[in-house]
Amino acid sequence: SSGGALTINVMNGTVQNLTLTSNITSLAFTNMPKGGSVTLILTQGGAGGFTLTSTGIKYAGGYSTLSTAAGAIDILNVFFDGTNYYASLVKGYA
Repeated sequence: SSGGALTINVMNGTVQNLTLTSNITSLAFTNMPKGGSVTLILTQGGAGGFTLTSTGIKYAGGYSTLSTAAGAIDILNVFFDGTNYYASLVKGYA
């Protein structure tokens, strides 16, 4: 269960599951090699309604709004080119 300021350690796996218990107020990564990527499976916990705020990540289409229904599942894929983090968010898995 997660929320708040998150730092994702890629050494813990390139696919990680997070159940949100509060808003994500910042998102950072450690041990992400150049050319590396990580997939975050984000599930809305509790009553849902949790949001994602992050800086320093470039989102495809500028789109970073999570699904907010309780139990909603979104997948965030993040790629690091050595300088920039590029992310795509796929929403609404049931």
